[in-house]
Amino acid sequence: MLLLLLLLLLLLLLLLLLLLLLLLLLLLFLPTLLSPPSSPFPNGVKMASRVAASMNRAARACVYTARTLKEYEEMAVRLCNRKKWSSRMRETVFSERSSAPLFQTVEMTSALVRGYRMQQEVLESAGE
Repeated sequence: MLLLLLLLLLLLLLLLLLLLLLLLLLLLFLPTLLSPPSSPFPNGVKMASRVAASMNRAARACVYTARTLKEYEEMAVRLCNRKKWSSRMRETVFSERSSAPLFQTVEMTSALVRGYRMQQEVLESAGE
């Protein structure tokens, strides 16, 4: 019986030690976990924002690209409150689908393949 109590006490001490270790790790890494991710782009611009802006440009719809957070908020409110504005946005994209670069899939694909080949050539010439 005494042996069982000692084993139980040892187990509790190990659990306490494990909890203390986890707490220490949490305290050490909490600032890293809570800090916002750093952006490789200037002014905190995220990759998704750049992709969306590029797609708008390729769809000939640059007027619908917000450059600031305030502009984005105003555009979102406008989209919700003014149905005519959102209809015009759809019409713009729809009317450009036959000529805008975004919808020229053959040309876009060949340009993408050219870009990949150029990237491969650069990597091969660098010896990677």
